Amino acid sequence: MRLAAGLLVAATALFALAVILRPWSPKPYHGEGTVGSFIWCLGFVPEDGGVIPISNWPAGLVAYGYDGVLLDSGGKVVLRSGDHITFDGTLRESDGDTPCTNTQVITVERYERGPGPSD
Repeated sequence: MRLAAGLLVAATALFALAVILRPWSPKPYHGEGTVGSFIWCLGFVPEDGGVIPISNWPAGLVAYGYDGVLLDSGGKVVLRSGDHITFDGTLRESDGDTPCTNTQVITVERYERGPGPSD
């Protein structure tokens, strides 16, 4: 009887943990829209509206939100605020402890720049 009660408690605890952590798990995300600028990072402006900060870019890229640019490892500008972008990555919920202190976090895994104001 004790074993059954212990298993029930363990199963309930695991279920509760899964329910709590599920929103925090990254979900695949495909985006198409424009690059927006924040003070501390760049963001994504979907074609259907809204703004979501991009907290993580592929290795070697650095975002300067105040200047509205994304630089490669050599310091060359590869994206500017207002540029069109299509990308694949992940979207997850956060506690707000992100470069843009937002509750949604986009991690870009690969992107393609489209036409923008710098063209």
